[in-house]
Amino acid sequence: MKIKVEVVRETKKAKLVKTEDGRQGWMMNRSVNAELMVNEETFIKAAAEFAGRESAKEAAMEFRNEYHSIGEIARESDKVVAVEARIDEECTDQSITRLIWLPKSQIKDGQVQGWLLQTKVEDLLNQVRMSNGGCYTVYLCGKTF
Repeated sequence: MKIKVEVVRETKKAKLVKTEDGRQGWMMNRSVNAELMVNEETFIKAAAEFAGRESAKEAAMEFRNEYHSIGEIARESDKVVAVEARIDEECTDQSITRLIWLPKSQIKDGQVQGWLLQTKVEDLLNQVRMSNGGCYTVYLCGKTF
């Protein structure tokens, strides 16, 4: 069965289409005919994938904006504090412990925003990957990255 859609956005290969009831999904250009009709089963799958990606984006944005406890401080200076991060290299079962330095100006009531934690984890992984590559899990401030 075919259903009528409207095009919200378009790229070279795909169209973001929307039904009357507001559901949206990305579909390959070849799946949307000239009359803007699409196969209902294909659209249902596309809409479910789109909704899943959107909820994952929202959860990531929530994490980035929320404040998270930094836990135990390992070292401290006038302007920064250090917390321990454990990095587990999954291929070799090795663990590495590093200090993550957080500016005191970003800490409120022993907490920092998620975007800062994510940035610090990305920086740390970039340093570790340069030295030996691999697949890693990072444990920092009670969170797993």
